[in-house]
Amino acid sequence: MEKRNLKANNFDKDNEIKKIQEDYLQEIKNDSGIIDSLIQPTEEPVNLELLAKEKNLQEALRLKNETKIKQGDRINYFMIDLDERLREISFKFPATKLIIELSEYGISSDGRLFLDLTKSVDLLIKNNLFINKFDIDEFYQDQIEGFGGFLIGLLRNPRKFIQDISER
Repeated sequence: MEKRNLKANNFDKDNEIKKIQEDYLQEIKNDSGIIDSLIQPTEEPVNLELLAKEKNLQEALRLKNETKIKQGDRINYFMIDLDERLREISFKFPATKLIIELSEYGISSDGRLFLDLTKSVDLLIKNNLFINKFDIDEFYQDQIEGFGGFLIGLLRNPRKFIQDISER
């Protein structure tokens, strides 16, 4: 009788260990902003570019419904990393004082206006505004440029950003 109970306990322990491992892996993915692009395996590959655009559109519509973006609101942006995974970049909307620091512009040697995106990202990291881990070196240049455009458009004038979304 005891041997049967022991086997049942071991079976339960194995299942518990497996469940804890799965939960831990999911937590790591969540902390890194990794999104499983395939819920069910299919023969057809998923176009991550289209999936990222769709999720960014959904986020834009969510922000439109907010009608006002204020300090501490969660903002999400979706990009493809170097490992070809869809990642969610989440940050809290900063205070106006920090937005002024983020919006510093410079002029290049050929007279073009530019924004130092790495400084903006560093300020967001320094102020603990990223909700999940974000490392600019884990993404392709075109993905970073898209994020930079989104970030600057949003931070420079949130009200106009929402109006632009409403006009789509």
